[in-house]
Amino acid sequence: MDEPDLPEWFPAEDRPSDVCATAQLHIDSDTRICQVALEGPAAALVSFLTCDGEHSLIEKLREEATFDVLVSEFHHEEEPDAD
Repeated sequence: MDEPDLPEWFPAEDRPSDVCATAQLHIDSDTRICQVALEGPAAALVSFLTCDGEHSLIEKLREEATFDVLVSEFHHEEEPDAD
């Protein structure tokens, strides 16, 4: 199969593959609420969700969850007793 006719400035490593899939993570800086959007074939989505490499979606969510727990514990320590 011939390669598509793409402009020369379009680097080979950036050319579209046979499978197109995306994952987006948005974290609201005020509320710390996370939004995840995934789009693509089921196999690609499973890969996004099960990969736990250094820069993966799951690893980023784990980091955010750890941060959320630390902040929550810190705020509970600051609250005065109601006694």
